[in-house]
Amino acid sequence: MLERTRSHRGRLLPIAIVALAGGAIGAAIGSRGAPPRPVEAAEDKVAVGVAFSPGGGIEEALVAEIEAAKREVLVAMYTFTSRSLSQALARAKNRGCDVKVVLDDGQKDIRHGKYADLVKAGLDVRVLKLGKTGDNVPIRMHHKYVVVDRTTVGTGSFNWTSQADEENYENIVIIKAPKTADTFRKEFVKLWDLAGEPEKKK
Repeated sequence: MLERTRSHRGRLLPIAIVALAGGAIGAAIGSRGAPPRPVEAAEDKVAVGVAFSPGGGIEEALVAEIEAAKREVLVAMYTFTSRSLSQALARAKNRGCDVKVVLDDGQKDIRHGKYADLVKAGLDVRVLKLGKTGDNVPIRMHHKYVVVDRTTVGTGSFNWTSQADEENYENIVIIKAPKTADTFRKEFVKLWDLAGEPEKKK
């Protein structure tokens, strides 16, 4: 079954309800140097919303998911300059949600980056530095996803920036599926542990 609902900007946001009777959603995930291994996340029912930019309301959809959070918001994000999304995370923390953010090390000093604002707002923020390749190129934490209340995942090409929302051609998939969310959450915990201690409010 495919239902369509309009986003705030007038574009269609498809919502797919998928029954997976005994099936599995596989993701090829492997440690560096090892062959990929499938990660199963069998679900009885999955709701999937898809949106595109520019002009498709991706940022608004992500803000709405964060505003609906009741206990936990986990963000792994490569580029984060969006004021709307940083403010939504701060409001979630003020409501009592556990909010944690992992950023790539390169985000600490970028123009308009929200690293300092997130730390100032009292959020738990860790910065992940992964070293360099054999060609002396920085290895990046290139994830772009959020896990809300262990039930919902928002992931895709979309960095949390105004340019991604208003100018770039990007995508986001919002998946309502607890087992899939748990798979993403486990990856987040791995990143969180690799990053070390949270940055402190100054």
